[in-house]
Amino acid sequence: MNRSVVIALFSTAILLIVLFAIFGSGSSKKFDWRESYKKKSVQPYGTHVIRKMLEGYNPNQKLKEITKNLPTDLTIKTDAEVADNYVFIGEAMYLDTADVERLLEFVSQGNNAFISSKSIPHDLMFHLYYYECMDFDGLDVPWNDYFVIQDTMITMEFHHPDLKDSLEYDYKYIYKNQTKSYRWHYIDSSYFCDMEYGLTELGAYSFPSATNQEYANFAMMRYVNPDDPTAPGGMVYLHTNPIAFTNFQMVDEIGKKYVDKVFSHLSEGDIYWDAYSQIKENISRRRNSIRQNAAELTLSNETPLKYVLENKHLSWAWYTLLGMMVFYLMFRSKRKQRIIPVEHENTNTSLEFISTIGALYFNKQNHKKLCQQKMKIFLSFIRNKYGISTKKRDKQFIEQLSKRTGVPTSTFNDIFKYYDNINGSSVVSDETLKGFHKAMEEVYEQCK
Repeated sequence: MNRSVVIALFSTAILLIVLFAIFGSGSSKKFDWRESYKKKSVQPYGTHVIRKMLEGYNPNQKLKEITKNLPTDLTIKTDAEVADNYVFIGEAMYLDTADVERLLEFVSQGNNAFISSKSIPHDLMFHLYYYECMDFDGLDVPWNDYFVIQDTMITMEFHHPDLKDSLEYDYKYIYKNQTKSYRWHYIDSSYFCDMEYGLTELGAYSFPSATNQEYANFAMMRYVNPDDPTAPGGMVYLHTNPIAFTNFQMVDEIGKKYVDKVFSHLSEGDIYWDAYSQIKENISRRRNSIRQNAAELTLSNETPLKYVLENKHLSWAWYTLLGMMVFYLMFRSKRKQRIIPVEHENTNTSLEFISTIGALYFNKQNHKKLCQQKMKIFLSFIRNKYGISTKKRDKQFIEQLSKRTGVPTSTFNDIFKYYDNINGSSVVSDETLKGFHKAMEEVYEQCK
């Protein structure tokens, strides 16, 4: 085999590997296999198909979105001829006190509520499962959310005579085109008892490996407001496997028939689609655990903080306030810089000192010393204002000074002549002091 053939085979192998990496791996990345239950998602576990199906469920009905909260968007019609329907499909739901009250009021007026989730709010079941069932020992069976069992495949069926048929609704959990083990939820049999307003089993599922054991996943119960017995009351439908209503299951004809029979329980009124209340299952179960044990925490039941944390909007405001306080303490804990004192502008007090000394000499009639002090002030004035050296007071200095100040040379000659006579005298008269002062004032006036 020559070198060119080896190079060709090697290049072909590299090309095949690259093509497989691009197209082979692309099939798994084409879809998002996470359970989103988003209304606009066309991914396997979105709810785009079921939502579109409900839009055309009845030509005379409307599908309305709950975008804010139940008290705002869930309308209760007192004079409606047909009942309306509330529909929730998702992993779990968050309902605060106001949401629960609104939903129960909606159902008590004769409307229906269909909730398909892996976990149900404890606050809601506290009112629906108000009269608890009893076990064989006569003890109450409190509500403790849905139970879970894990397997790869289940077979769903209906128990109601009008819905029961020979079809087998098989469901597998597919992830990236492969069958995977899945957590299938169900309602424990201990929650079903012969009570007027208790749970009634409508459907169940079984595993191919154990067909004799069934697990209830579809149930209904009638709710009548105990505080308003005159209200007509409505039905609440609970389904524990929301994955049955996703896009992937609706592609199969069997899956679509199953959904049609489930939603045959809905009335012909408007449908309220609730995507606003969706949360993750683990969050719902953690909250249910806290709410279920709240009865033992008598102290927390009496505090205003409990009410704040139960309300979703108030709880966010509370946590935001706590976060701001933490940030404030973090920045305040840093070392603060010492306050910088205000520095006042430096003032030259030497002239004030000389003036004070001169006044002292004048009061003591020591005119010679006073004239010497005035001369020091005058020469300091010339140096600071004009920048001229005063060491030599000759003819050139006087002419330069006259040019800079605009004062005649004769005035400067008189000043220096006065000063020379004063230095040579032991006693200076008042007239000499006045003449010396007058000559200097003339220079000050013209130099302003």
